Amino acid sequence: LGKRADTSTLRDPKRKCVVEASFKQNSNSSIEKFFEEQDLDIEQEIIIRREINKEGKSRAFINDTPVKLNDLKTLGNLLIDIHSQPDNRAIADPKFQREAIDAYSGNEKLLNSYRIKFADYNKAKKTLNSLIETEQQSKEELDYIMYQYSELQEADLQLNEQETLESELSILEKADSIRESLNNTLSFLSEDENGAVTQLRRALLSLQSLKDVHPKISELLERMQSSEIELNDIASESEILLSDIQADPEKLEETQERLSMIYRLQKKHARASLEELLQLRDELGEKIQSIESLDENIEEAKKKLDLAKVELEQDAKQLSTSRKKYAPKLEKEVATILSKLGMKDAVLKVKITSEKDKYFEWGSDNIQWMFTANKGSEFQELKKVASGGELARLMLSIKTSLSKVMAFPTMIFDEIDTGVSGEIAFKVGKQMKEIAKDTQVLSITHLAQIASQGDQQLLVYKTVVDGVTNSSLKELDSKSRVDEIAKMLSGAQPTKAAISNAQELLDA
Repeated sequence: LGKRADTSTLRDPKRKCVVEASFKQNSNSSIEKFFEEQDLDIEQEIIIRREINKEGKSRAFINDTPVKLNDLKTLGNLLIDIHSQPDNRAIADPKFQREAIDAYSGNEKLLNSYRIKFADYNKAKKTLNSLIETEQQSKEELDYIMYQYSELQEADLQLNEQETLESELSILEKADSIRESLNNTLSFLSEDENGAVTQLRRALLSLQSLKDVHPKISELLERMQSSEIELNDIASESEILLSDIQADPEKLEETQERLSMIYRLQKKHARASLEELLQLRDELGEKIQSIESLDENIEEAKKKLDLAKVELEQDAKQLSTSRKKYAPKLEKEVATILSKLGMKDAVLKVKITSEKDKYFEWGSDNIQWMFTANKGSEFQELKKVASGGELARLMLSIKTSLSKVMAFPTMIFDEIDTGVSGEIAFKVGKQMKEIAKDTQVLSITHLAQIASQGDQQLLVYKTVVDGVTNSSLKELDSKSRVDEIAKMLSGAQPTKAAISNAQELLDA
């Protein structure tokens, strides 16, 4: 029913183990809601199945539809309530006590609502604490961040400035050499006697008269005319460039200082380019703005936390009110049942207290069950005062009360009769019979007083076939039932008195 697979349950490691259970659906709203939420088809017969292979891996099915193991567990808890001997001690567990009082009070919807708001409250609280922590850390760093930002802001860096400055520096450093080369170029291109332009013109005149003699000469003349135009253009641009480039020691120094500042900032901030420095400046500015706006964010987070707390507190109070309303009813009902089970002076006290501004997953209440089995005795915690037999009867009383509100289709009691015998065992059986009016009850017992009160009795027996032990169930008829109950009373060879006593128990 949802527990982890255990390979020790596999008798034949070469074959998979299949365990299947079938339940009749009798319009249980919780079960119908489960099928709707899981988008499963609900039928009159619900079949759940586990398959476990030799590696210990298992598969789960609901009506032949594969499902997650957790889903099978959820449905299993709705279909069947199993109580075994060790579970008697669970009644002393605060978790069991909380869940029992909430189940009895019908607090499921309210608890779900509270848990959603509890999650919202914790989220809001975490957000606020994170902002406060960030503010403390950030304000410690703020002075340094502002210093870095101011330094970059005052530098007034411009996009592509570094490339421009590096180009200008190269020109300024070599201004004299550039001017000398340009002057030489102009001298070579000048129109004096030996200038290139003058010599080209002479060549043009020399060929001009022959242009009609040979077709190639016309082509040469065209190319020479183009060259003359190009040379004149080069000379003109060289003159303009010569006038633009001047040796300027002051500007050279300014450019060197500006580039040195950029290089220093790149090294200081471990940035490879001016673009990365600009990005850092913007990031620092945003960080400063973010830090300065933290106060506003914190105030907003406080408001959200206060609102979440108000909503959480409303649900917590409703839960507490509901528990305090139903606790006396549970106490009274349990006392009545315990009296029927031979504990007429036993009293269960559900103690509900809460601490201001303290919230848990289940609400703001601390729930503790106190118990006294005898008149005049002080109330104490269950684990301190209740014996094994008393715990068994108290648990049966709780299960009886819960069965009326939780509508379990099936309840299994596995030796819940621990620590009782005789008349008390008979009364325990009577109480199980009372539960069975509304719920199918299966009881595993060694006590004749309990077995005799069932509508049907099955015998668990073992046989050995080919060296392998097999466990089997056999339905007992009227005669067999008398014999088995007599064996419970007196042993494997029942006496006439035991048989007579067994018949009396069955007729009671």
